[in-house]
Amino acid sequence: MHSLIDDFYSETTKVSEISNVEQVGFNDQNEDESDSNKEEEIEKFNKPVFLLQQVSYSSPSKLRHVFASNDCLVLALQNNKILRIVLSDTDNLEDIIWTNENQPCIYKLFLSPNGRLMIISSLTRECYIHKYMKKSKNQLMKIEKLQDEYITSVCWEIKNQKTQRESALIGTNTGKIYFLDLKKNKKVSIKELYQIPNSTPIHGIYFHPVDLKKTTWILLVTTNNTIFQFFGVSTIQNIFENYFNTPPRFVEFPGNSRASELHIRNRENFNSTFCFLNESGIFNGDLITNVKNLKIGNQVITNEKLFYFPTVNSELFDITSYGTIDETIVPAISMVKTDYHFLLAWEEKILAISSLTNQIIFQKNIDLEKHGKIKGFAHDKITDKIWLYTEKSIFTISCIKEDRDVWKMYLKKGDFQNALYYCQNDNKQREEVHQTYAKHLFNKKLYNEAATILAKTDLPLEDVTLKLLQLESEEPLKIYLLNKIDNIPEKNKNELTLISMWLLELYVSELHTLEKIDKLKYKQAKNRFKNFVLDRKNDLNSKTTFSILLSYNRFSEMVYYASIIDNYEQILSYYIRQGNVTQALEVLRKQKDLELIYRFSPILIVVDPFQTIKTWKLIATIDPVRLLPSLMRYQITKNPKGIKTNLAIQYLEYCIFVKGNKDSNLHNYLITQYVENDEDKKLLEFLNPINKIIFYNPKYALRVCMMQKKIEPSVYLYSEMGLFEQAIKLALTIDIELARIQAEKSTNPQQKKKLWLIIAQHIATKKKDLIGAIHFLQQIEDIELDSFLPLFPNFDCIDEFKNDITTSLSSFQKKINKLKKAMESDNTSSEIMRDELNTLRKRFVLVQSDQKCLICGKPLKNSNYYIFTCKHAFHTICLENEMCANLLPKFKIKRIIALKKLKKEIQEKIENRSVNPNQLLLLQNQLSSYQIELESLIASDCILCGRLVSVLVEKPLIESNNTNKLDSWKL
Repeated sequence: MHSLIDDFYSETTKVSEISNVEQVGFNDQNEDESDSNKEEEIEKFNKPVFLLQQVSYSSPSKLRHVFASNDCLVLALQNNKILRIVLSDTDNLEDIIWTNENQPCIYKLFLSPNGRLMIISSLTRECYIHKYMKKSKNQLMKIEKLQDEYITSVCWEIKNQKTQRESALIGTNTGKIYFLDLKKNKKVSIKELYQIPNSTPIHGIYFHPVDLKKTTWILLVTTNNTIFQFFGVSTIQNIFENYFNTPPRFVEFPGNSRASELHIRNRENFNSTFCFLNESGIFNGDLITNVKNLKIGNQVITNEKLFYFPTVNSELFDITSYGTIDETIVPAISMVKTDYHFLLAWEEKILAISSLTNQIIFQKNIDLEKHGKIKGFAHDKITDKIWLYTEKSIFTISCIKEDRDVWKMYLKKGDFQNALYYCQNDNKQREEVHQTYAKHLFNKKLYNEAATILAKTDLPLEDVTLKLLQLESEEPLKIYLLNKIDNIPEKNKNELTLISMWLLELYVSELHTLEKIDKLKYKQAKNRFKNFVLDRKNDLNSKTTFSILLSYNRFSEMVYYASIIDNYEQILSYYIRQGNVTQALEVLRKQKDLELIYRFSPILIVVDPFQTIKTWKLIATIDPVRLLPSLMRYQITKNPKGIKTNLAIQYLEYCIFVKGNKDSNLHNYLITQYVENDEDKKLLEFLNPINKIIFYNPKYALRVCMMQKKIEPSVYLYSEMGLFEQAIKLALTIDIELARIQAEKSTNPQQKKKLWLIIAQHIATKKKDLIGAIHFLQQIEDIELDSFLPLFPNFDCIDEFKNDITTSLSSFQKKINKLKKAMESDNTSSEIMRDELNTLRKRFVLVQSDQKCLICGKPLKNSNYYIFTCKHAFHTICLENEMCANLLPKFKIKRIIALKKLKKEIQEKIENRSVNPNQLLLLQNQLSSYQIELESLIASDCILCGRLVSVLVEKPLIESNNTNKLDSWKL
């Protein structure tokens, strides 16, 4: 035990005095508003953490005890009265629950967490349970079994919702522990559970469930100078059964004070802490949370510390040695534990001590004459309010922003993680912690860890890096830059790029160093490099990155970097320089950017045409036209062994015949390939497709064929272009039959005759075969003797052609007779037509004076009208409207409108007489022609019985938009 205490130490500071004590009432709302205002003042003016305020309440008698729970105060007075004050009930602040002066004198009170149940222990060793009933008479029950003992401590169990029971563990002055059970039927059950060794009075008791199911418990029991530790599984009652034969673990302190206190502080997300106030000081620590391997008799507390009391004449909370109790040391009479401080009370003063640094941060002396001696603290653990009471007065102690300087306390202790936690979002505080932490690590030569923390500071980059560059290893610098870059905003692009490039060079240098030294570390470094490049690809300057990688000959890393930034041009250039065409083509196959394929294909097709063209075929979206420059560089001599096929022709045929490409450039180049490679059969088939649909340029094809002296394809192209004379002349250079076939293609008789004569002339002159020429022409219909004559020489005997001449003359006689008959027939037809015209001039129609327009029903004589041979008559305007509305197409209607406008303009010119006679005659002729055209559009036929009636067959009798007429036809 002595060795444990020797390890404890404390730090000292001067006392901070507060002179003013404010008075407040019990009104909870006013207190909250006051606390809020004080908090704002503290934040602005850095006021102390603790604020002492006197409650404006006058007690009828001196105070003996004060207890607080659930916003309820219970006051035990020296006149043997007990007062209950419900702070939330502002209409009735005082509720007297014990008014009989003949009752035994009060020894101690214990208030339940809900504030409604109270255990009273009297000096006559009688014990009572008082239950507060808001709407009925309060209940007072005597505990019969405890007749000869004082109740010195109570630990309440949370109310059981199922059984509606109130229960508690009770400690007595004889060292016994009882289990008290208050049932719903008002019966009190009490059972003895354990007897503390030496039968010393129990001053504190606490049990704590470790798990949510409440099957595992930790229990602390304290006497005046000893703290006992219990642990068990099952129920509270069964815990002590394990310690009947095995003594509990305990910690004992020197001295024999009459009183001690046990306090437990439970905080969310933190371990529960305990504080044991005894004559030596404050024994403080945490309750363990991991009970997996805990056994009976093991210690259930951890992180223990002992805070010593100061001497009477000392203003410092510090004792550096431990032995017998110094007479000048005065123990505190009461205490309260907050999150980060101890509040201690003596008869004349109170102190607040930091539990982190042991510093006294608050002290207040009490006016004994005015308020009397301090009796102790009352801590409401439900609302976390703290009350201080003296013999005559009650005070509240407000704790405002208690954690404001906690970060600084942890920083002084060297607990940097907790210091950062309590900085929260204060950047200034975090900066101070980070700098101090980094300096601490650097001094300990933990350079990698220091670099990580330095990256979180705002220290200038150049200062930190210069310091790290002085180290032997580059690893701290790399760690610093990696962490620093994560804290730089995206908008600082230049800074991000600078650090990224620096890191890149560090990684590459590391790879270069490890490659031949340690394969495992090299592999790990390579993975780190890849992760970095992948993460920072947007911050790296690609040009500089490639330059760095090439300077170290890191080709594989260069390829990796190029792949993640989609810079396949660099990859392909590298593979091509290395002669690795297979890899280059593999990259091309995965490309979505076709421009790269078009760019590198001219190089690849020279090296490996077979695989290059194979790759083209695998890419469905490729444009073969863009590959023509590559195809022009194809050399059949570069084919792999065993492949003699012209791969360029093969690919062009694949594009045209399989894929159905119709681009003329592709078709033209295939013709070029056929011509250059003497593929005459394929060329002719291609020039003359079965479906007669061509996409090549015939002029280009002809030019290519003529340059390579491909006669037959050229003849075909001439004839397809309609140049039959050139086609025949060219065909005659190789074959008369080919020329004859071309002549047959002409559809113009005169041209065809000329073509035959050209062939015949060729036979007669070039072949020196006049008879053959005559016989050739005799096989052609429509070729007469006159066509033969130019073929004869000026002086030649025609005896051999006598019969042919006679036959030709007979044929001419027949044609002349046929023409005479046709002329006589035409004369007869002309006479008949002249007679009919004369008859028409004399035709007339009688109009009755009362005859009406068949459209509007009004008399015809009222305006201009038309009358047809069928005797149907219509007003001009009525007929025009009807024709435009139902019978004429839109373009004729537009023409009618235009003609009427032109007529009006000419009539205005004539009426104004602003033209000379010649112009007048011209205008009259135009007006007459416009009128004739207008009549031909409007009055070409009767609208009732003429051919125009057929147009109305397709129109409905009633228009769909005429709903009234449509409804009248419904059945």
